[in-house]
Amino acid sequence: MGRKSIAKYLNPWMFKRDAQRARVRELRAAYGDACWRCGHAMTFGPLPSRRRVTIEHLLPRSQGGSGDWHNLRLCRLQPPPRYQSS
Repeated sequence: MGRKSIAKYLNPWMFKRDAQRARVRELRAAYGDACWRCGHAMTFGPLPSRRRVTIEHLLPRSQGGSGDWHNLRLCRLQPPPRYQSS
């Protein structure tokens, strides 16, 4: 075991990060790379493009929605330029 693999077991933030990445991969495989809100293609890759994507609930949890992947979609954090108000 290398130093990085030991750190993964000691740092709970790394578990959350790895789970988030796995969830994004599952949602990309199921629904593609287009934002469900605006329909534009999203970029995936090294930072900072990874921060431009978020996971949204179709039915919010406050209204009885679940965290199941059937209720989740990938969405852009910032809308495309034509949707931004000036």
